[in-house]
Amino acid sequence: MRGEKKLAALPPLPCPELAQRAPEGRKKWLRFRAQIEELGGERILGVTVYDGHDRPLRRWWQNGDQYGYQCFQVESYSYSGRKREPGRLYDYGADNDYGYRFWTQCEALYGLSWDERAVTDFCGGEAGENPGETLAAFHRDIRERRLKEKHERQRQAILEDFQGIEELGEEFKRWCIEGPLRKYRYLFYEYTGRKEQRAWCSHCGEAALYPDAREYERGRCLRCGTEAEFRSRKKLERSHGMLKREWTAKIEDRGNEILVRGVTAALSIEATAAGGVKRELILWESYRGFSNPATGEGRESYDKGTGCWAVEVDGFHREQQYYSMSVSWIAPTGLKQIRERLGLRAPLETLAEQGLRGRPGAIFRTAAEIPETEYLIKGRLYRLAEELLLDSRRIQARLQPGQTAAERLGVSAESLELLRRVNGGSGTLYGLRTLAMMDIRPKEDEVRDMAELGLGEEVLALMQVLESVSLRKALNYIRRQMKDARLESGDAAARLWRDYLTMADRAGLNTEDLQMLLPKRLRQAHDETRALCRVLDNRERDEGIAKTAERLAGLRWAWKGLEIRPATSQAELIREGEILSHCVGRSNYGQKMAMGTTAIFFIRRQKEPEKPFATLELGLKDGKVIQCYGEKDRYPGDRVKTFYTRWEEKIVQPGLKENMKEAKSA
Repeated sequence: MRGEKKLAALPPLPCPELAQRAPEGRKKWLRFRAQIEELGGERILGVTVYDGHDRPLRRWWQNGDQYGYQCFQVESYSYSGRKREPGRLYDYGADNDYGYRFWTQCEALYGLSWDERAVTDFCGGEAGENPGETLAAFHRDIRERRLKEKHERQRQAILEDFQGIEELGEEFKRWCIEGPLRKYRYLFYEYTGRKEQRAWCSHCGEAALYPDAREYERGRCLRCGTEAEFRSRKKLERSHGMLKREWTAKIEDRGNEILVRGVTAALSIEATAAGGVKRELILWESYRGFSNPATGEGRESYDKGTGCWAVEVDGFHREQQYYSMSVSWIAPTGLKQIRERLGLRAPLETLAEQGLRGRPGAIFRTAAEIPETEYLIKGRLYRLAEELLLDSRRIQARLQPGQTAAERLGVSAESLELLRRVNGGSGTLYGLRTLAMMDIRPKEDEVRDMAELGLGEEVLALMQVLESVSLRKALNYIRRQMKDARLESGDAAARLWRDYLTMADRAGLNTEDLQMLLPKRLRQAHDETRALCRVLDNRERDEGIAKTAERLAGLRWAWKGLEIRPATSQAELIREGEILSHCVGRSNYGQKMAMGTTAIFFIRRQKEPEKPFATLELGLKDGKVIQCYGEKDRYPGDRVKTFYTRWEEKIVQPGLKENMKEAKSA
């Protein structure tokens, strides 16, 4: 602030006198004193605030567009997070708010008086106006004018960045339809009960008759030949259409930098009054980011719709953070020119044509750091190359030096060719390795199903199944169970199947029987088998707890109105935990006691031997008390502590060799 030292050195004027003071019960009693000072030919307004003891608290200076703050007492609170030094003047700038409510309502709240003439003379107000409102309006006008100028400068900077940015173009729109949105193609049918149902293709809009059309089954349009999914047209009408969207990115070369444009591609499908379906492509650009192609670091980024700043151009706001865009489908247009200029050999445009999902801001940097990307793309292993760009740790460890691609990936030449044909990823690669270990040679359609189902590492879980049924039958079963149990992937269904078979063996069920091996409702069979295993586990646990309690019977003891004994069953532990509201009935204490690693003892009053009072855990390896708690995990009291300390010294430790040896071997 101009004249900072001189302004800070000016003493505050005496506190103004009031005819009537506030009652003692008031929390705040403030008074204001306004003064005008001449400094270097400029008039400066100062407003000092006094407390109920006539001491100056703080003073604000208004010097043209500048706004300064000065405190006279030690203040622990500060707007900037730093403690302010008394007497020093701090520049607040025009962007800081006066606090309109503080200035305008202070007189109404406290009945305060001002030096009105000083405020109105400086701010240009009229006599009789509230000086607080006049001062707040004066500062508000300055702030709005300064912000408007600042926002206009920022707007011009954004316009300079946006010069030369063209429309997305028809080529990009066609790519969205044939690429990211290709999976959202449907045959909407009207069920009539006949063998053939009339269905409309969402891609070409033409209708045809299809035999055995069923919800969520897949078919092929008889008009345009596209593969699609059957859906009910009635449901489409009830839901007022559907909107399927995907995140996409278009990367453009701007000479010394790269422009990344994040676009949401949405497909709107609605039922028409004439009985058909209407499809519409909707594109809206959400992000624009400029990045250095060599380092991948962002220079500037813009976000549409966040409202983070008041400045915007075509709905875009400037971000105040490092540019980072989420994983998106990347359009192939322009990739070849950019990577050739950067000296990259990996044909990223070929990978994008096959379907590339990655982080647009880092794709060139990642491809330069991982040379295996070029090898995989040229070897037509597109899914593996995509996963390598997303997470190099998943694939890079498997690319060991070798003479052939098959040796590098650890599969046979036949399996490698199947992997190429189905465009499989790391999960499919792992599944092929597992099947090779089991001497199973899958067919192309089976490998394709593994890739579509997302079945990879969990193929190992099907080793027991594949001894009794074929791979084709197992894959068909997984597909059905995914649909019935609403699972997201084949790996999830395989894990559920593996858990079921493990528990079935534990429960002694005959899994050689196909009805037991392939239950019609896998989720239901899994839950029923789990309940059966719990019953068996509880029975075995109770037997183990009872044996441990029998070995520890010599540690029973009574002294001065208290007694202690070991728990004898899981039911006792549950009852103890429920009454005392702690976790002894849970947290696997019963299993630990059944295994003989720890023991739970109950401390009771001798007058009420059946009423839970305190619970103690004893380590059976060293004979030491681990913990002891009363109700709601509270300290049980000095009396209980003295009791179990004496019990540990007199009963447990002397009898450790005799009583604990058997407990350890349980």
